[in-house]
Amino acid sequence: MRRGYQMCTIDRQPPTRTPQPLRPGLRALTVGIALLAGCGDGGARSAARASDLPSSAAAAPPPAVQSPPDAPPLPWRVSRDVDVTGDGRPERIVVSADGPTAEALTVTLAITSPGGERLYRTRWPAAAYFKYAYPDDRTEQGLRRAVRAHIERLTADSALAPRSVRDTSGRVLAWLDSAVVQDDVHQHPRAGTTEPRRVASLLRELRGALPGRPTFTYFGGGEETYTLVWSTSEHRFVRIFACC
Repeated sequence: MRRGYQMCTIDRQPPTRTPQPLRPGLRALTVGIALLAGCGDGGARSAARASDLPSSAAAAPPPAVQSPPDAPPLPWRVSRDVDVTGDGRPERIVVSADGPTAEALTVTLAITSPGGERLYRTRWPAAAYFKYAYPDDRTEQGLRRAVRAHIERLTADSALAPRSVRDTSGRVLAWLDSAVVQDDVHQHPRAGTTEPRRVASLLRELRGALPGRPTFTYFGGGEETYTLVWSTSEHRFVRIFACC
């Protein structure tokens, strides 16, 4: 065993006497001891290197989603007080958007009366803004800027501009799509009256009130563009225009 130990110690000077050949069984035993000694030392060094690493390196959590530099922080909320019913008192238009990323935002549009009554509310995914086209800057920062621009338009003067067309004689007429009005009435059933009668009555009211009554137009991405007008008989906002 001493002879095998001396062979494993490679930095020791060999003995001066002439080495004698080992018997086959003893040679195998010597090689095995040397390998075990070397492996044991290397395993210790590997364990020492592993112990030098911080405990968090073994199972580091995934990085959290951070807002890119200069991107508008979330959530967003814009509002405007303006008369959109035609009664001379300002209602409040509130647009909010919340979510982890630009394409995961949910946009909510709400209109409330001066007394706080909810007059209209709808919501849509911000991803609809990119249904047909993306901005040139497709980074998170660029997408947020694009969505923010759409949201700010919902309280801009352009959203309150009346939709109108000119007839063959040049007269300015309010844009009123009877098919859209009929569909809107269908989506808001009311007991005590028939749907055709409600549609006819509503069209008479709106044709007499427009284009003098305020309207509100919003774009919800994709083909979702709608114009609303307040109906005194229905006591709610009615869609009079829907298009791509």
